[in-house]
Amino acid sequence: MAKIVAIAELPKGIKLHYEKEGEGPPLIFLHGWGFTSAVWKHISEILDGTYTIYAIDFRGHGKSDKPDKNYVISEFTDDLLQFMDVVGIPKAIIIGWSMGGVVGMDFTAKHVDRVLKLGIVSGTPKLLKADDFPYGAPPPIIRRLDKQLTQNFAKAMESFSRLIIYGEEHLREKRAKIWESMENGFTELPLHVARECLKMITKADLRPELGKITVPTVIIHGALDHICPVGAAYYLNSQIPGSMLHIFPTAAHAPHLTHPDQVGARLSQFLRGEIEE
Repeated sequence: MAKIVAIAELPKGIKLHYEKEGEGPPLIFLHGWGFTSAVWKHISEILDGTYTIYAIDFRGHGKSDKPDKNYVISEFTDDLLQFMDVVGIPKAIIIGWSMGGVVGMDFTAKHVDRVLKLGIVSGTPKLLKADDFPYGAPPPIIRRLDKQLTQNFAKAMESFSRLIIYGEEHLREKRAKIWESMENGFTELPLHVARECLKMITKADLRPELGKITVPTVIIHGALDHICPVGAAYYLNSQIPGSMLHIFPTAAHAPHLTHPDQVGARLSQFLRGEIEE
């Protein structure tokens, strides 16, 4: 099936841009903060022909509508539910990266009957480090990013792209690809969306919901991740019943961008049921 580029108009009035390609069980990709569905291009190519892939732009991102308010997890989760209803998807595989992983976990906990399998790439149930959660990012990093957004938006996003692969100095040539992927997204990302979504993920705490995720789940994480430290992946693995964990020792926060072939292979194995907990 040739790629289809379309707009889904949700009952609530929000229009979501998405791309659809392939044939097979439905699979929905969810992108991260500041990015668009384009970040899943290489993984989509690896899985092409096996699944009907839907790559959506979240509200406020890419070519989707950018309302002035309602950038909260519950709205993103409801957007996904309405999207599935509008395009006619009874159940789907959900794979989310970073912020997309947060939405994927929240959606699965609330609507487990609509999810076939769940993939969490560089995800965390709680972004910020706290006394009862030592696996989060240090709060000063996020406060500094928010301040930079208001001072020099482009520079802030470029700094964030460097943080995404911090520790992968041996892969510096890939930073240009990541920056290109990000730049294409943030040129259409309003400042208020960037700040509100950053606030959203810093406030999110899904720890009480993890036990409700009872579908087959794979957790993919980079050992060098400085945004969602690897301890968060081990925590998720301990709290999501029957989940499987794969750590990429030389990857940071975007293993699907820096190690697409390996991540694609691991996801393919998981989706085919060839790896177990």
